[in-house]
Order: sequence, then C-alpha cells, then structure tokens
Amino acid sequence: MRQINVLGMGLRDYSVRESMRNLNEYMNTVSCNKIAFVSRDLLLSATDIPEAAEAIKGMDMTVFTSADILEAANIISRGREREINSGLFVKGMLRKFAKEKRKLFLIADDEDSLSQLKEELLSANEALKIVGAIFAEQEGMSEEKLINEINSVIPDAVMLKQKGVAAEVFINRSFKKVNSKLMISLGTVGLKDTENHQSLKDIIIGKLFRRQANKFEQQI
Repeated sequence: MRQINVLGMGLRDYSVRESMRNLNEYMNTVSCNKIAFVSRDLLLSATDIPEAAEAIKGMDMTVFTSADILEAANIISRGREREINSGLFVKGMLRKFAKEKRKLFLIADDEDSLSQLKEELLSANEALKIVGAIFAEQEGMSEEKLINEINSVIPDAVMLKQKGVAAEVFINRSFKKVNSKLMISLGTVGLKDTENHQSLKDIIIGKLFRRQANKFEQQI
C-alpha cells in the first residue's frame, strides 16, 4: 500500500493482492467497512463538495478505476496500470462473493438503474446472491428508511451504484448504523466488461482531470 495525494485528497493505493487480502479481513469482522471505486469524475466532483471529499478520504479502501489517477500523483507503475485497466479486483471480489454465497443488497438511483445494476452483476457472475434491492430516489425515501431496508435483511455487503457523490456521502453518514460487514460504492466501474474501452466522454473527462491535477500541483 502507498499513500498518494490527488487534487488535495489523501488516498491509499493497494495492489490487487493487497485489496483481496483486505476484502477477506473485512468479510470476517463485525464492524462495517467502506470501499469506494474511485474514478476521475468522482474526484473532480468531490473537489467542490467538502463532505464528499471527506467521505472519500475516510474510506477503508479506495480502488482506482483509471490508471491516470496514479499518473496525477506522479506514480509510474506499469504493473499497477495493467491491474487497474483490466479490472482485476472487481472480478476477484464478485467471484469471492459468489463462491462464499455472500448476501448482497443493492442500491441505485432509480428503478431503471437498479434493474441495470442487477443485470450487470448477474451477467458478470450468475451465482451472486442478491437478497434485497431498492432505488434511493423514490418518493418518500429517506436515509433512515434506506438503512431500515438494509438492516431488515442483514446482508454481508451493500453495493451502491449512484450518480455523482451520493453513494460516498451516504456510506460515510450511515456505515455505523448499517448491519452489514461491508458497504461498497461501485461508482463508474464496469461490471460486464472491465476492459478499458474509452468513449468520447472518457477522453474529455481524462483531459479535464489531467488539467485540474496539473493546476493543483502548480499551486502547491
């Protein structure tokens, strides 16, 4: 593990081997641990939202979804770049959950997003055990109700895939109240196909991220 700083946020970079070892420890503890899959756009968003930045820095483990996050911290490691771009950790995590028959609870923004998340997860590994699912933006849904829904089934892991910084903020606010071993913000990580295929949007975000990272470095 190495400590890095990107856009003023202190993050921890773990190899896939270290990440899997951490995951095993988390699944065998009584307290609730927090994992965030960290993308460039998440970091860019968090620079303007102090609560989100604190939530990301407070995660027990951060998993980078783009190798240029390392580059922004002046880290050159071809081995880590390959691990990140091939999505090795998310593949290993889902395989572990399926093999150990871990109970999963899913949260997404709306009904369509929730259906898509289920489809992607089961497409990645059809043996995954989903015991509950809810979308956060439905009328009358509050953080307290979300927590109650989670605790009603006592899942091993809560997996969130939401826009912006909503998942990270919710995790940071609620993890002490949630009866689960693990809360995971999936962010923009690919589940069906974790190979690195860049869209035009990815290229634009990448340029903006590098510009902001360079600007921040010059201000230090």
